[in-house]
Amino acid sequence: MAKPVKKKIESTLKDRIELSEKDVRKAMQENLDFTGFQEKVIIIVEQINKQQHAKFLTRLKQKLIGGVPEIKNINHLDGSIIGRHHPNKTARSLVDDLKKDPTSSVSRLKLINVILEAERTFPLSVYRDIIIQSMIPVYLGDIALGTVGMVLKTYRLYLDKMGNILKQQMLTLRSKQLKNANLGKVDFKDRLGPENVVERTYIMELKIAQELLDRSAELMKVLSTRMTVSFNMDELNQLSNQERALSGFFSTETPETDDSKRKQFLLKKLMIIIDILKQIPVLHSIGLKLVDKMKEIDDKLNYAHVLEGRIHMQALQYYLMRIEAGDYSMMEKLFPTYKKVIACYKKALSLTSKTTVTKADLPVLSEFANATHYGYVHRDLFKITREGVLDLLRQGKEAIDDAVVIDPNLVRLQSRLIYSITESMEG
Repeated sequence: MAKPVKKKIESTLKDRIELSEKDVRKAMQENLDFTGFQEKVIIIVEQINKQQHAKFLTRLKQKLIGGVPEIKNINHLDGSIIGRHHPNKTARSLVDDLKKDPTSSVSRLKLINVILEAERTFPLSVYRDIIIQSMIPVYLGDIALGTVGMVLKTYRLYLDKMGNILKQQMLTLRSKQLKNANLGKVDFKDRLGPENVVERTYIMELKIAQELLDRSAELMKVLSTRMTVSFNMDELNQLSNQERALSGFFSTETPETDDSKRKQFLLKKLMIIIDILKQIPVLHSIGLKLVDKMKEIDDKLNYAHVLEGRIHMQALQYYLMRIEAGDYSMMEKLFPTYKKVIACYKKALSLTSKTTVTKADLPVLSEFANATHYGYVHRDLFKITREGVLDLLRQGKEAIDDAVVIDPNLVRLQSRLIYSITESMEG
């Protein structure tokens, strides 16, 4: 029986204290680099798909030439990157299964559960690998309650572990500061203030981790009731570009063909799924991929652009939250992301009838108006010029004017836009 691999030792407190500000920032970026998580998973999934779809002639050519291409991230493909931390019989068997079929969601989720049930505390880097493992089935296109639920579970576990580690490091650091001190004469506010870059970074990371944990708590509770449908990417891949869904599938008219009904059902499933995925930062990329698939099915579907705008808005709110916690490195991401939000809603508006506004158009009109007001509220952070803000607000008011005719409850938003326009003109 193979001997368990010894637990990796985290960098010592002394190492962390002596780190330069640049090094500490780099460490924090690694801890919260959700974009990096997604990029890594996308590469892994591409390798899995390439491996699974290799044709016989390609394999034969490789055999004759004698050169077998190097497979990167092999320890992620077969799950051994986490399996090695609890290499019991079950874990080894599941790793073997994934070597044969890395697309098996069942084997991968079972392996993750085996590791989580080991009741061991791992370094934070291992919990990062566990998240990546949980993301692989979803990015392969198996999107269901079980797979998305596992991503949310490991994501929250990672945030919780990161918070606990940071608290321990804070306590240790402050204990070191108080060593040999007369506690009766210590001014705790001054002595224990975040006076160095290490402590400031700990506090920043802790705030971000706790905020994300709080935000995802409600989703964890309602996921089972909201994730009422499952989806596999093959359902989309089977649709040819020539077979388009009816652009008016949100209307009250009943489609007459089975084909159009099937497409409408598929698109409605995607709507539900994307609205859930957008709330989990590490699943934004797969959400955007599903939006692109929706556009392929129906290039006149304005709601696809609304969903894309919602994903970018979630990312924008995440960046703002990090800035509020003290991470000003996110500042440079604000305006480019906000531009994406506005571009998505403008595209949706361009696909919306200007003459006959219906109830189905309310999400496009009201969310675009909200987005323009959001830009006004954060105009200084986004560095939008006065003229730019006024132009956005006027476009937002034009949209909300149409929406109020259908839903009078939106009159409050209309009033906010009018007030903002007046204030911007006077300012």
